[in-house]
Amino acid sequence: MADDTGPLLSHGSDRASTPWKNGGGSTSEIASSPAGSGIDDFEWRVSIATIDGDSEFSTFAGVDRWLMPLTHDGLTLVDNGVTRTLGQFDVHAFAGESPVSAVEVAAESRDLNLMVRRGIRSGALEKRAVVGSAVLTTDDETELIVVVLDGTLDLPDRMVAGDALVLGPDDFLMLSGSATIAVATVS
Repeated sequence: MADDTGPLLSHGSDRASTPWKNGGGSTSEIASSPAGSGIDDFEWRVSIATIDGDSEFSTFAGVDRWLMPLTHDGLTLVDNGVTRTLGQFDVHAFAGESPVSAVEVAAESRDLNLMVRRGIRSGALEKRAVVGSAVLTTDDETELIVVVLDGTLDLPDRMVAGDALVLGPDDFLMLSGSATIAVATVS
């Protein structure tokens, strides 16, 4: 790690749930920037949403969004009138002002979300596997938000599904264990 404070660690069990901006579901924030920012003034935000039934997504004009279903059943979306069926850990990117709805929701769905303010920051979301060890690094303009999807990692603290960490600019971290992780990159 680049400094003595190390990465910011967030345990899934410690997060509070709040309603979506439009009230159609609930979400628990993993991390956002700048620190203390709210739903209307973040540069980037990573959260886990819970969808209990068919619902329209909240509108976020000027925000690029990525969504990754965490549940085994995946999720079916209608994005600008086009139906998209996502499997577990597939990623779908869309504009925050686009009309997007979850449809055919038969059971509760949990979904990882990355939102990045367009024109201020750029982002990406992907699934990676860690088997044994892996090194994560950032440059002076990049932050990484890592979420354990399944399995365990040792940092030396043990991380399990739902736990997350944030690597700031010019940081590095050695991961060890066996896990599937989501990596959100913000630059």
